[in-house]
Amino acid sequence: MTVRARLICQSVDENNYGSTDKSIPVEKYGELIRMSAVYSTDLQSPNYSYSQATPYADLIMSITNPAVFGFFLPGRTYDLTFEPTPEEPEITNPDPLPVD
Repeated sequence: MTVRARLICQSVDENNYGSTDKSIPVEKYGELIRMSAVYSTDLQSPNYSYSQATPYADLIMSITNPAVFGFFLPGRTYDLTFEPTPEEPEITNPDPLPVD
């Protein structure tokens, strides 16, 4: 089984390292990506069904692979697919966690 969510990129911030002295160049270390669930009340919108299934989601991730820098753009939507990892057995009816 897989589950898909549609997220919109809210912001992309550079992660830098190096001196705090503005006269010394700093090296770009990565990008901090912030995303949230898409939302629409328009029945004709392709985002409407995603809004019904996942009305709230927040994702924050740090990207350090230079090949990916610039891929995520604020205002653009992205589909995120969740699926169990192959080495883990799929749990069909998990036991509830104990409550203390």
